Amino acid sequence: MDCFYEYPNGCLDPGPGADAEYIYSIIRDVFQVPVEWVYANNYMEMRQILLNKSADLSGTSWTLEPEAIEGLWYTNVVIFDGIALLFRRDLKDMSSQFHATLLLPLGLWILAFLCFLAVYTTSHLSQYMYRYFSFFKSNSMTIGFVKLLREKMFYTLCFLFLSIFFNLYSNILSVGLVKKHTKFVTNFKSLADLGQLLLEKKCKLVLLASNSQYNVFYRSLIHPEVQPLLPWTAIFRQAYTVNPPLIVETVDELGNLVEDTENCYIGVDFAETESFYESRFCSIDVVPLGSVLQQERFVFLCNSPKLVEYLNVVILSSSFQQLAYVLIRKYDMENLTHVCEEDYRAANIDLNIGKTQDAFFTIAIGWIFGLLCLIFERKVPMRYFYASAEPKPRTKQRKRLMERRITEVRTELAVIDSSEQRS
Repeated sequence: MDCFYEYPNGCLDPGPGADAEYIYSIIRDVFQVPVEWVYANNYMEMRQILLNKSADLSGTSWTLEPEAIEGLWYTNVVIFDGIALLFRRDLKDMSSQFHATLLLPLGLWILAFLCFLAVYTTSHLSQYMYRYFSFFKSNSMTIGFVKLLREKMFYTLCFLFLSIFFNLYSNILSVGLVKKHTKFVTNFKSLADLGQLLLEKKCKLVLLASNSQYNVFYRSLIHPEVQPLLPWTAIFRQAYTVNPPLIVETVDELGNLVEDTENCYIGVDFAETESFYESRFCSIDVVPLGSVLQQERFVFLCNSPKLVEYLNVVILSSSFQQLAYVLIRKYDMENLTHVCEEDYRAANIDLNIGKTQDAFFTIAIGWIFGLLCLIFERKVPMRYFYASAEPKPRTKQRKRLMERRITEVRTELAVIDSSEQRS
């Protein structure tokens, strides 16, 4: 319930919007500093209050357009990224993998067709060559072995490789669709796409219980103040009703869920916790909400350079998350540095080009080997193919000798026939 004008008498949700709640949670609960509110009707009045030193600090969140914030640069401004989304590293890069997976089956079928065409063409070439050399007989063990290898083993191996390939392809595809279905649906390039995944219950947000009670994340993601400029808010509100976030008690639980390779969990926390999560979990990337939206930021306006320095040191430093976790009890374990392997990736079975290349390489090598055998047979002199093959005349002189011999034989046969007729 909105109790902004009743603060601090039992108000846990000061509202309205993320501005007052953010100041309430950060200044009062994190920095342990009492807050006294000074009300302003608009941003220019808020700026004038700061310039008059009637207030020490103001905060807001909006779409940072140069024209909108131009008049505020006369005050001291500290930009704070605020909210961050925690992705499993391979899940964040799923956009390119999704498109590769989508187009990969078409490439597989095209290459498989080419393999079949190659085997079919080679088979016909072999048949034509066999018919051409059919009147010869082999007298060479080497050529005989090559012929046996080509006719008895090459085609058998080719079709065997094809059957193994299709079996491999079907297994990878079925395992990928059944066990790793999130790999095929977690393609998002904007918060609107992410909201659609949440709405369809393909992914789920995970929040810390210590943060959820302040509604900072709900107000920033579900009910931001500048809704017309942030069209993704409507779908996030629907997703929040249909698929509410999962609340966990400790950072370790949140990180373990985000690292889960079987499900699509997306954590939510402060952007300044990036170094903490990267030192604690091997496969988690912290993406500030500002980098997703390209514009959204939390802005602190200060009237004191000393306060600016304090905010820069505390909020923007890497030690801020340690102070925040200690003060609001975000975790109950020591912040130990976890040593990760350089090539850490969770073991899984996905449809990718690398696992199908082996089958294609095997088929291609078999086909090339068979083709080389055919070329070798074609280049070898034909008299080596079969034992009873009569050698062809190699010179015109030998040809003339053979023709003369044939003429002599015909003459002798004609003489014999005439002698028989006379007798």
